[in-house]
Amino acid sequence: MTRVHEWGKAFTPRDQDLFARLSGDHNPMHVDAIAARRLMFGGCVVHALNTVTWSLDCLAELIPSFASLIQIRASFPAAVLVGDAAVLTWSVEDDLAEATVTVRGEPVAYIEVQFGAETTGESALHREIPVRPCEEVPRDQMATEAGSVDLEFSSTLADQMLPNLSGRLPPIQLAALLATTRIVGMRCPGLHSVYGRLNLKFDEGSDARKLDYRVTRWDPRSGLTTLGLGAPGIEGSVGCLYRPTPADQPSIDEARAVVQPQQFAEQSALVVGGSRGLGELTAKLIAAGGGDVMVTYASGRRDAERLADEVRSSNVRGAVSVCRLDVLEMEADVPALEQPYTHIYYFATPRIRGGRSKEFDEALFCEYLSYYVEGASRVLDAALPLATEDACVIWPSTIFVEERPERFREYVAAKVAGETWCSEVEIEHPGVRVVRPRLPRLKTDQTGSLQPEQTEDNLSVMLALCARAGARARA
Repeated sequence: MTRVHEWGKAFTPRDQDLFARLSGDHNPMHVDAIAARRLMFGGCVVHALNTVTWSLDCLAELIPSFASLIQIRASFPAAVLVGDAAVLTWSVEDDLAEATVTVRGEPVAYIEVQFGAETTGESALHREIPVRPCEEVPRDQMATEAGSVDLEFSSTLADQMLPNLSGRLPPIQLAALLATTRIVGMRCPGLHSVYGRLNLKFDEGSDARKLDYRVTRWDPRSGLTTLGLGAPGIEGSVGCLYRPTPADQPSIDEARAVVQPQQFAEQSALVVGGSRGLGELTAKLIAAGGGDVMVTYASGRRDAERLADEVRSSNVRGAVSVCRLDVLEMEADVPALEQPYTHIYYFATPRIRGGRSKEFDEALFCEYLSYYVEGASRVLDAALPLATEDACVIWPSTIFVEERPERFREYVAAKVAGETWCSEVEIEHPGVRVVRPRLPRLKTDQTGSLQPEQTEDNLSVMLALCARAGARARA
């Protein structure tokens, strides 16, 4: 008779830190919120194996006869981000169990387990795994990459995080599971990796001390990778992806090469959300053209200061200053430049993600609105008193408004609402001009996951936008 049971959990940053210590997988995608926001998922991703071990811990609490693994298979069709509410459902029949983990109704993990009775064998090495640098295997070396890792973990941390599983599963099996995420996230591919699927089989009484791995499949076009895993009593594989690296915007020197030295000298610009992406490039173009820019950031202080240093070291006539400003809170005032603002560029955005459900996600739509309408409105309320009477507001929309891709309907709906808000701004402030271009697909941190299609040239598109915004005398 099949039994079905359900649990829920929202993974926290503390969960991430503890699991990183337990597994030895300290990949920035999982534990560094500032670095993770520039990667393909836009935020800290819960380790796939954290999802698996939590699921197994729930199973161990439920099934007294679960004392060892014979085989485990898992796949991860989507990422779980820190803070997401995950729902786990186990279906159990005899010595077989199948689980599905969902977030907002969408599957993020499938797990199949064949379990058995208690086994004999040597224990794993019970010690906390040292923090080591995250390796970065070059793409041209992936095909021949191989190595091994120790089967080790801290039993104290395991007892704390997995109280049911730690006392039930043979330590060598838990160590092997944890080793797979350490291999993928820290060794191969390492820094630029996404864990995709797992298949492990265990023989009774394994006394392995290391888990060997080697690349058995490598597709340089897609980045898809399969690693063969082996040790005495353990065999299997793990599938992963060599993920896209963060999108670097053109440098200040590249911007200076396409801009006339005084092209934007009359611009005194506020660039909201300018520490990276299109905001970063806009700041470079204006500074290269002799304008002064105040760049705001919500969390990317290092990126903003790096941008200011790059502009400062280039000896362009314009200047970049930076300050923190969270459009969702607006606890700080908008800072002033020496001259009143002539232009206000608004690039603040949350992570853009596509849905798989056919239902309209009202919460996601409201999240977009909080940035594109409510946040923009707060910025204007604070910035317009510091601006010239004929200031220009630049609020980028998207070509998606015309194309209407089904997966991004909440994003499109929010952008349409934002365009309507822009029209209302022009009515409420007759002297203010609002430019709301529907930008084409451009290379940014968002487009790595948003739309894997050909993008247009960032420099030419954004230069044209800055030039259009700079024509203050024209409607």
